[in-house]
Amino acid sequence: VDAKLSLGENVDTVSTALSFLASLPLELALCNENLNLLDRVLGLAIVSSQVIKRTLGERECSDPRLLKIVRSTRIIVANVLPKTQLFSSDFEATCLVNMTSQLSKSCLDFRFDDGVLSATGNAIGEHFSLCIDYHEKNASMLVNFFTQMGIVVRGAADFDFFSNALLVRSVIRRMNILDRHHSLSKKTPATASSYELCMSFVQETQKHLQSKIFQHIADAGNMLVYDKVAPVALLLASEIYSFIGNHLDTTPATNLLTAEQVEESRENVKKVFELIAVVQGSQHGLGFIEASNYFLSSMSSSPGHFLKCASPSIILESILGALAQSFAIRQESPLLDAAMCALIRNSDLEQTKIITTYVLRGSDCSKRDTSFIIKIFHLLMMCANSQEQHQHMIGECKHFLLISMGLLRDRSCERNR
Repeated sequence: VDAKLSLGENVDTVSTALSFLASLPLELALCNENLNLLDRVLGLAIVSSQVIKRTLGERECSDPRLLKIVRSTRIIVANVLPKTQLFSSDFEATCLVNMTSQLSKSCLDFRFDDGVLSATGNAIGEHFSLCIDYHEKNASMLVNFFTQMGIVVRGAADFDFFSNALLVRSVIRRMNILDRHHSLSKKTPATASSYELCMSFVQETQKHLQSKIFQHIADAGNMLVYDKVAPVALLLASEIYSFIGNHLDTTPATNLLTAEQVEESRENVKKVFELIAVVQGSQHGLGFIEASNYFLSSMSSSPGHFLKCASPSIILESILGALAQSFAIRQESPLLDAAMCALIRNSDLEQTKIITTYVLRGSDCSKRDTSFIIKIFHLLMMCANSQEQHQHMIGECKHFLLISMGLLRDRSCERNR
């Protein structure tokens, strides 16, 4: 049967059925039978991609039904992977061995559709988690995964940054989540630990992509294309330096990074931080603003490392400025709240004074939203954890309380009107 004709006859049925399956809560038990289901769904994903490409050639697919088929197969793969149990005979299954390369290829083929890219990123993140889970039983799975991801990294450096960087970011983001839950220490007697393999991959990613990352962030807003690419570059930078920062905060006497690599990482964080500060005054879309907030929050989750990358006063004032701006435009950011809390908990008395001075006595403090000032007061009271900080806050309480009373009076007047 001609593939094009077959697709035309069945596209509605296939699209509807897969969309329904992808939206269902998956109640599968953890078992190796799911590997067969995974193999079939991946096979369908490959065939559907090939048929769409053969039908459309080099043109972008504009048929929402066809794109729904591609998205749904990726969503189902992401749902099935955590429910798949592997035995020793399953480790060399074709669908697992080739999954990374097949998903990355489809990501490149459908790079114009954000839904496909997002679903593919989730699927490849789940595949990485599966490789971590079984690293002690079969180390070659994770090694093979990183080998194929290395091709994706080089693809981001050489010809298509956007779609490849999204995949790389999905993997390192999952890496950060597992690292925070202490799930990356699995090792085998004859091979490196999964953590060591992850650190090696992060270092290679930084080596190949840091110049591209800097370029896209610096060019943010100059051209229409960068409005889409710059946030991805900034999110990828956040994941890379968050992983390295957490390692340096939790393992100061590391043997995985040389002194030169540690210094290079700090210089890179400083450079990204400065690039964000330079372009903050330009007009940007919501995507870049959210990516900037994510970067500040990610770096602040490793405060010991972050505060060594640039002047603490500059870092604190930058985050306070972003918080003030979010209040001014009535778009508060939980990411900035988290960043501020993390830094307050790890601040000394001098850094706490920088915060209160900025809020109460800064050059433009009279123009700031009163709600913003009260919010910072609340964060200071909630997160300050040293005796010196508490004593300083006691001395500043009367100023904050007067501002609070003024805010309550203004709101009471508004209600009475």
